[in-house]
Amino acid sequence: GQFNEEAFATLDRVIASAHRHRVRLILPFVDQWSWWGGTAELAGFRGKKAEEIWTDPQLIQDYKDIVTYVLNRVNTITGVRYRDDKAILAWETGNELKSPAAWVSQIAAHIKSLDSNHLVLDGTQRGVLLQSSLDDPSVDFVQTHHYENDPRAMIDNVRKSAEMARGKKPYFLGEFGFLGTDALCAVMDVVDRENLAGGL
Repeated sequence: GQFNEEAFATLDRVIASAHRHRVRLILPFVDQWSWWGGTAELAGFRGKKAEEIWTDPQLIQDYKDIVTYVLNRVNTITGVRYRDDKAILAWETGNELKSPAAWVSQIAAHIKSLDSNHLVLDGTQRGVLLQSSLDDPSVDFVQTHHYENDPRAMIDNVRKSAEMARGKKPYFLGEFGFLGTDALCAVMDVVDRENLAGGL
């Protein structure tokens, strides 16, 4: 329940700068991975195991409290509440999470209950989309991340996901990489041919 004001003041500056430069941000609430202070660290504040973050009522409430704090924060530079800031395109439930569908649904609905101005993105780490994300009314658009060693496998997974999402929700590549230039260009060609929302 305690928040690092210095860190949030830095985020205030990032958001203000994004607004000035007409950049739109996708902001995750947490990272899966420990090097950024991830889900295991959040569970650790309560002396609980990392995997309990998805099911433990106290940890779920802690996460909702973080979401509530962030959405209601007033930027110290612009004076705009985060949930009203046009520099923010979307809130991501988290980066590369190992979250089950029930958790995603609960958190996405909580975000939507507080903020009707921004899109909500499911941050579950997947190489192929989850049907549950496509069916969830609180999830506005979907993504996959790709670091397959074989670009053919990456392209195959992107095509599968594009077919799943077609006519349902916008789909984009949230991350992809660690391949040579030719392979990365081939992936971007598929992004274009499949009419995805983008590739980052």
